[in-house]
Amino acid sequence: MEKLNTLKKLDLSVLKVLSYFDIFKHPVTIQEIWQFADHQTSIEELKPIIERLVIEGKIKHQKQFYYLGDDSIVERREKGNKLANDYLKNIYQFSKRIARFPFVRGVSISGSLSKHYMDEYSDIDFFVIVKPGRVLFCRILFFLLLFKKIKKLLRKKVSCVNYFIDTEALHIPEHNIYIATEIATLIPVYNYSLYQKFMSANLWVNDYMPNFTPRYREQDLQQDFFFKKIVEWIFSGFIGNSLEYLFYNITIGKWISYIPLFFWLKHRKYKNKIEGYITHKERPLYYYTKHVFKHHPKSQLQSRVITLYYEKINKLEKKSILTA
Repeated sequence: MEKLNTLKKLDLSVLKVLSYFDIFKHPVTIQEIWQFADHQTSIEELKPIIERLVIEGKIKHQKQFYYLGDDSIVERREKGNKLANDYLKNIYQFSKRIARFPFVRGVSISGSLSKHYMDEYSDIDFFVIVKPGRVLFCRILFFLLLFKKIKKLLRKKVSCVNYFIDTEALHIPEHNIYIATEIATLIPVYNYSLYQKFMSANLWVNDYMPNFTPRYREQDLQQDFFFKKIVEWIFSGFIGNSLEYLFYNITIGKWISYIPLFFWLKHRKYKNKIEGYITHKERPLYYYTKHVFKHHPKSQLQSRVITLYYEKINKLEKKSILTA
């Protein structure tokens, strides 16, 4: 009876993984099913279960991929994998420039490219860890100095300011399947030791995928140049803090803060005042605290994905109860 229950759990676990990635029309390999499964197991234990589910017609199999949807998504993923591999060659090279940027402490690739997929609609997203108190400093200058270079280099629409946190906010407080998947698929490109600390600060990911282990990199990109240290020294203290506040006002459109007198008076209340959602016509654009900056539209996608996922899971669990 216990063995039967375990088999049922593993059946559901496989179907849950396929249901999640079906939302993105993304077929997965056995290795990926094992990595994202919500039940601790081994690949050897999963293989016969997956084969049985294919024979029973509950899931589909083509080449090395398993999926629930239309057969065309296999070709879609193969093309996406090839394009992603082409872009990754340039991305690793460009990451050196990002690593040289003042106050940047860690860089990882996120989004669809971190899942080795790209198409004509995909952006290239970076997850960046910075020094405390320099989140917006990095975000604004990153955009001004690097955005056009990235676009020219990659000939691609790029969202290179996707998500910034500082080294005092390594723990991500949003615990759900979407965030867990995004964390698990990060590709570290600069400061692997900080990536390891970030993963250690987010061990809750294993509650959603207990088989997951962080990525391993034999060679770590280190770009702590002398010029970078000089720029950081110049913009430390009051100058850097003032610019951080100025960039906040640029972000929310409070142009009056350009006036030095108002700016200086407001600066002293900076730490307690500027936290929360930044909106335009009641539509959330960004989320900002003194430790975090992220684009809120991603959160809207997150909500839709989680809703769809649990709708699929509820249907699976009802079928499981009926056939038990």
